Amino acid sequence: MNRIEQFYYFYFGFRNQVNVSWVWGQNFGDDTTFYSINNTTTYFKRINKKGNWGSRIVLGSSKNFKTPFPVFVLDNNLNVRGVGNKIARGSAIAVFNTEYRHTLFEKKWLAIQGNGFLDAATLLPAGGKLTTLFKNNNSQLYGGIGLRFIHKFIHSATLRVDYGFSLNDPSKRGIVFGIGQYF
Repeated sequence: MNRIEQFYYFYFGFRNQVNVSWVWGQNFGDDTTFYSINNTTTYFKRINKKGNWGSRIVLGSSKNFKTPFPVFVLDNNLNVRGVGNKIARGSAIAVFNTEYRHTLFEKKWLAIQGNGFLDAATLLPAGGKLTTLFKNNNSQLYGGIGLRFIHKFIHSATLRVDYGFSLNDPSKRGIVFGIGQYF
């Protein structure tokens, strides 16, 4: 379901996307079936003339067995800004992202936004027990700030720069560059 409205670079509304995969055939360990379910829910709210608040929840689960190629990845590009490139893979994931974007500068074709964000995620290692999903060593909590350089007339022409830092371990931090809004 997609009920997202857009006015230039401002979003408002609600979207829910579910992906289900079921595979029959030879897998690792003589298994003959594999499944994966991933649900992403996103909500945006316009705040006055210059603000935009957005939140996203991702819940995913797959068949849990020991494999070097689990379905879900915890990294900068998909779910936690500042955490690094592909630091962990797992068979279940829970992610919460929220951010406030505020327009700092706007001209006819260009807008610059500043943003503050909070990203939280937990990942179940492949073959691990479900009770360990929310243990500290499987969870990440990052906050940060960023800038968005937006071309108003080219759809999704957004250059983003974010600086994220761990709220649990200040030595873990990083800069993330990307094209398009984070979510």
